[in-house]
Amino acid sequence: IDDVSGWWGDFSVNVLKGDKEVTVHTSGIAFAYRGIPEDPVAPVHEGIVDFTKFSSILDVHKGSLENAGEPISKIAFLLDVDGRDEKWASVAAIRIGLYLKRNFDTQVFVLCRDLKVSVDGMEREYRVARESGILFFKYKGLPVVEGNRQSMSLRFEDASAVSNRDPLKVSLDGLDTVVIQEKFRPPEPQMKLMSRLGIAQEEGFVGPNNPQF
Repeated sequence: IDDVSGWWGDFSVNVLKGDKEVTVHTSGIAFAYRGIPEDPVAPVHEGIVDFTKFSSILDVHKGSLENAGEPISKIAFLLDVDGRDEKWASVAAIRIGLYLKRNFDTQVFVLCRDLKVSVDGMEREYRVARESGILFFKYKGLPVVEGNRQSMSLRFEDASAVSNRDPLKVSLDGLDTVVIQEKFRPPEPQMKLMSRLGIAQEEGFVGPNNPQF
């Protein structure tokens, strides 16, 4: 790609193919890349894993983590730690949680600042998750992680509407694992290309937040 001009609905893209330059007219331009996972700086604990790591160590047939013989008994998904407005983690937590709950009777907890369900069909899936026994909490202040890798605890104040004036102190004990939401940083070549083409960006992203999907 040598040059981009135009606006949404009518772009002209100059593409170099060998020694020739070809102009492509298109309605929109999508930048696709493999993001670099970046975990929040806090909380830190040896038993916390991000979604990327969790997906690589989860045995979906057994509902267990690698080197563990039994299915996961208790799991907590910790979202929105960096406060970025992203939907993918809410969707992943609900769907993974439902899978573990239905197939292995895992106790599932989802902690967030603001659960994002504005995705096709997600409001229904959220209701199904609640009806199945998955517990959702809206935390006030960053949760504290205690215990060891085999049995962790999360302590926080529930800031849901019913307890906003007098936050309820909650302790989730005996957790097998805590999955934390990471953000994805664009690779350096992506940032250089966008800069060269004059595309406004914030830390490599077109908008103020990570791509939703």
